[in-house]
Amino acid sequence: MVNVHFGLTVVIIVVQWINSGTEAQEVTMSPTSPTVTQYNPLTLTCATQSTNVMYVVWSKRVGSNSDLAIGTIRIRGDNDCSPPFVDFAPNSTLYTYACPATNRLTLTIRNVSRTENGVRWKCQVTVDGKPEPSQEVAITVQVGITYVMLSPTTDPINVKENTITSLQCRTSGGLPAASVRWFIQRSGQVQDVTSLSTDTYQEVDDLNVTRSTLNFTPLKADHNGQIYCSASNVGVETNSAKLSINVLYPPRLPSFTYGSNTGSVITDNNIDIIRGDGASVACEADANPAPHTYTWSGSQTNNQLLSLSSFNVNTTVLCTAFNTMTETNGSPINRSNSSTLHINVWRPPHGVTLRYHYGITGSLSIVEELKVLTSEDFWLSCTAESSPPSTYTWSSHPSSRAGILNVTGGLTASQSVSCMAENYMHTTYKGTVRGNTSSALNIDVLYGPTASNLQNVSKVRGENLVYMCLFTPGNPSTVDFEWTRSATGVPWVKQNAQNLIIPTVQRSDEASYTCKVSSLLQPTLTSATTTQYDTATFFLDILYGAENLVFQLNNASHASVEVDEHSSNYMRCFLESDPGSNMALTKDGKTIYAQPGVHQLSHELQAECSDTGLFTCSGHNQYGAADNASMQLFVKCSARRPTGVEVQLNFTARQHENATLVYKTVAYPVPKPSQFVWKRCTNRTSCEPLTDEKKKFEIDTEGLLSKLTILVVQIEDYRLYQLSVSNGIGDTLVEWLHLIPIGKPDSPTDFHVIQDILRETSAVLTWIPGFANGSPQDFHISYGKLVDGTGFYPQTIKHDNRVTMYYIVEDLKPETEYFVSLFSANEEGSSAPVNVTFLTLKRINDHTETSPNSGPVVGGAVGGTVGAIVAIVVVVIILRRNYALNCNVTLTKKRGPSEHSISGKDNPGCNAAKTYEVVSMTTKTSAYDDLKTGDSGSDNSHVYTSLEESKSKPHVYYENVKKDDPIYKNTVLKNPVQTVL
Repeated sequence: MVNVHFGLTVVIIVVQWINSGTEAQEVTMSPTSPTVTQYNPLTLTCATQSTNVMYVVWSKRVGSNSDLAIGTIRIRGDNDCSPPFVDFAPNSTLYTYACPATNRLTLTIRNVSRTENGVRWKCQVTVDGKPEPSQEVAITVQVGITYVMLSPTTDPINVKENTITSLQCRTSGGLPAASVRWFIQRSGQVQDVTSLSTDTYQEVDDLNVTRSTLNFTPLKADHNGQIYCSASNVGVETNSAKLSINVLYPPRLPSFTYGSNTGSVITDNNIDIIRGDGASVACEADANPAPHTYTWSGSQTNNQLLSLSSFNVNTTVLCTAFNTMTETNGSPINRSNSSTLHINVWRPPHGVTLRYHYGITGSLSIVEELKVLTSEDFWLSCTAESSPPSTYTWSSHPSSRAGILNVTGGLTASQSVSCMAENYMHTTYKGTVRGNTSSALNIDVLYGPTASNLQNVSKVRGENLVYMCLFTPGNPSTVDFEWTRSATGVPWVKQNAQNLIIPTVQRSDEASYTCKVSSLLQPTLTSATTTQYDTATFFLDILYGAENLVFQLNNASHASVEVDEHSSNYMRCFLESDPGSNMALTKDGKTIYAQPGVHQLSHELQAECSDTGLFTCSGHNQYGAADNASMQLFVKCSARRPTGVEVQLNFTARQHENATLVYKTVAYPVPKPSQFVWKRCTNRTSCEPLTDEKKKFEIDTEGLLSKLTILVVQIEDYRLYQLSVSNGIGDTLVEWLHLIPIGKPDSPTDFHVIQDILRETSAVLTWIPGFANGSPQDFHISYGKLVDGTGFYPQTIKHDNRVTMYYIVEDLKPETEYFVSLFSANEEGSSAPVNVTFLTLKRINDHTETSPNSGPVVGGAVGGTVGAIVAIVVVVIILRRNYALNCNVTLTKKRGPSEHSISGKDNPGCNAAKTYEVVSMTTKTSAYDDLKTGDSGSDNSHVYTSLEESKSKPHVYYENVKKDDPIYKNTVLKNPVQTVL
């Protein structure tokens, strides 16, 4: 029921007070194109930028009628949304008013009906009593389809094929009007057939009716199925109706299937069968409705199936199918169709006939038995009846397909032979079927005996041998024997019995023995009588050694195998021998288990890393040895030191040469080169990775061996090196390797006379020791007058790791220039010498006495006062009598430094016995003390006495001498020897 009449105008007036504002502007409404589904709410908003609005009037217009305000709502000045004053309001169930904001007001239509479609709404804004321009919007209402109906309404409808059929689809209620599509569904597939529809039109009224016609011109059998009419409008709603159409058609040309109506199709209406085939043929025709009757030509009954068992010859039959069609509201119509089936019948072979052929033309039918010699030629023939024609095969003999068996060269043994006739019948649905029959014939062939193979025999010397000649009898079975042996240079008497007998075998009986077995043959033709024989040979071996050795780990043979460390493994080695063998199990050539007179060895192995190696099993007895069997065993274990091997961790090198640190680990799997990590260490807690920025290091890793080469070794390279090795199993192996210097010592440096304490008869020499290069060094001093080059005295001073060395030369001549040469030496050789000259001071006291010694004395000093110098003089007087030194000193002025160098081991500078007293003190140690390997330097017999604790009064001229280092004084040399070159 529609309650709204065209021309009605509803107006809603809302008054809104605004305390302040500006001039009014054009009023806007939103949304501008409102669209809503039927029975849903719709909200309209009126807005303006003006702030001086007095009131707003809502109105709607249907068709061309004029606007009409039907009421107003006044809002109080405080704008607090209290219930407004309403002059007139529409039904509150239809509309809702929002509380006005400063310049906006909303109107909600709660339940939009289809009558609102096309209705135009607008709002009129009044500012200071004057209406302002306003907008208008039209509402679009969307309504779903009410129904979809197909005509005709009978379901299903029966229609004959090749007729013209139309279906009509009618829809109603949609807004906007519906769109119609046609579909047909058959065999689970859906097809759009809208293109076949015609005459689609719409009736625009309050129901919005749409009609569409689908034409089948002409109707085909494949149109059989469900017909759908689907209607939709603007995505609002889709609805559909369906109708089943049943297309009637008469029987198509019948087809034939083998076995049943679900069997395989007989193509070309031809079928090949074998006589007596018990299968059936089904006649099948496509029709709607299905055929109700099938008939066969001949004596067959009215049945869809035709039995093939009665067909013995080729035959042609006819099948006819009948059905009855009744259209909707029509009369029954009978129809039929026929097809011809051709049946081809095959026959297997039967009635085989055999004939024996002899001479050139003679022949006769098959005989029961035929006696022939093995060398006799003859032939047989064979025939049979079949369709298709047969081919012939004689058992165990090649023959022609025509059935002829030609025996050339004779038969070797009596036998029954048969001729088989066969044909291959190609059927349609059983494939190719083989037909056959046969007939047998016994042929008695006369032939000699056959000797069996004789086995070689091993016998222990002194045993008895009885050996039987084995054979297969011929035809006839009577035989004679004869034993012979290969020529060995030993007399032999033939034996004519089946058993060969040697009472006591000796080594001379080792030979090949042959048995000859023979029979007399008497065929049907007596003129062909003959003797046939055969032989067999064996070798008599007196000895039997070990053989067939097998080596297994955990019951399996391996050439190479991996096992886990600590795993339990079972090794087993077994062989064949007579008597038992001496067996041994070795690892890398070392025997780990051995046992005599056995056939097997067992060894349980709890795998350790050191078990990796080549295991070999061997066995032998007094008669021979078996081939060894080997197995390479790999035990998976972490990197570690080799067991039982002294690992080198200290390496020596000369300065400025290359040094290579080498380390070989034990691990499996073998670590990758990247898993060998070398580091350079200051100590065992401070290491850094090696860098090769200056091409200082070379690392070469192959297999389990890694080498670190330090190029052009410098002093700072003598230190600890860390090598870490890991193969991903267990803990990482960390080793510390030392690079220790070795070579001639470096020359001393800063060699000079301390000028501040130079005196008339003494001088203090000082120098800084050079690098010792791995072996303790001694310092060798030679001094003498510079002018005449005579009176040079050598001294050897042991280095005790002091940073700075001091020595006092005493009993010098005042105002005299002296030459001093210094070099260091160790077991590797000596350094280049360093030289210094100095001039002693002029005598201060004219009454000063000169030393009673014929030559000067040199002493070592490290810091002190004048009192220490005086103490030196006292000690010299006391000790002078106790020591003697015989030296050969060589000095040549202005020679190069190399001319003063001497070998540390073969020092020619001093061959006399030297005895000194030495008391050393602890001083600052070298940075390379960790690398010391012990005192292996030159002669250590020098002994010095410390003068640091002397109570003598200090001399004023030595106040500036350091007191940190002790002073050592050389004793007076007895009988000094001077040599001038």
